[in-house]
Amino acid sequence: MDLTGYVKVGDLGAVSQSQPLVLVHDGYRIAIYYDQNNYYAIEDICPHMGAFISNGYQEGNLVICPWHNWEFELSTGKCVKPVNDSFIKTFPLKRYDNSFWLPNKLSEENEGEFEDWV
Repeated sequence: MDLTGYVKVGDLGAVSQSQPLVLVHDGYRIAIYYDQNNYYAIEDICPHMGAFISNGYQEGNLVICPWHNWEFELSTGKCVKPVNDSFIKTFPLKRYDNSFWLPNKLSEENEGEFEDWV
């Protein structure tokens, strides 16, 4: 596996359906979530008022902000309630050898996509 440009940020065992893994990497507070055999890395800040999304709760592929109940899709970061043009940043996440890997340097160009290299 070529993990050039990626850094290990945590272990798979640290994430469950009820508990995300929260970390700081490259200046971003990131939450890694699990849903139906998929893992997602999102910025852990609500664009509405700045609450930590990880202090809210998860319902399937949605995370709900603890302050005003805004709902965001884990897979895209799109706000679905209330319907508006807001997004949470998503980051490419790789899984290899029971660990999570994120790019060394995060930028808007490398948002999204999960790679599973088991």
